[in-house]
Amino acid sequence: MTKSASKAAARKTRDANPKTASKGRGKAGNKHHKRAANVAAEMVRNTHRKTTALFEQFPGTQVPDTFRVLAERNVAHTRELYE
Repeated sequence: MTKSASKAAARKTRDANPKTASKGRGKAGNKHHKRAANVAAEMVRNTHRKTTALFEQFPGTQVPDTFRVLAERNVAHTRELYE
């Protein structure tokens, strides 16, 4: 058998096997993918809106100095570790 004949035989075998043959998504798969992406994006937007609404209840609140000092120490410590 020549190389081209063996390639043709392999191609026929691949195409004959329904499990390995590519069926493609078609138009229905693309619509589902777009709908799923839109639903996911809307969920993220809703979560952001809810979180923003919660934080808007406390405008101008300040972090106590002890927490600020602790945060600054953590940042400095992390920078030292990565340098």
